[in-house]
Amino acid sequence: MITINKGQVNKVVVTLREKTTLSTVYYLMELFWNQGKSTKVVNMSTNISSNISRWDEFGIEENTIEDLLNGIVSLEVGTYDYYIHQSSTNVDNLSGAEGIVESGKLVVIGDEDVKDSYNDQKTKVVYNG
Repeated sequence: MITINKGQVNKVVVTLREKTTLSTVYYLMELFWNQGKSTKVVNMSTNISSNISRWDEFGIEENTIEDLLNGIVSLEVGTYDYYIHQSSTNVDNLSGAEGIVESGKLVVIGDEDVKDSYNDQKTKVVYNG
């Protein structure tokens, strides 16, 4: 499962090369929001993996201002199904998509999702001395 934090550049690590069939490839992440039933497509930009033969790594920025062609997307808190498509053209839509190379689940969390933490401090109270 991929986790995206609102308002941050998020590291997304996936394995795409093993199913990629194109020599020059761009990756498009299609995001289907399960709660709102809407879809967005974001270009995953530059692969920043230090070992491309083993894994692929991308920076996806969650921001209120979108630039889908450059990996910046505005997402609602919730769960998403994702599909990563390969494309021979650098676009932010599925018109040039040539097959899905990975799919899975993604969750977007924000400040309102921060859970209370338990503090294990022990307090000693003495009554009547």
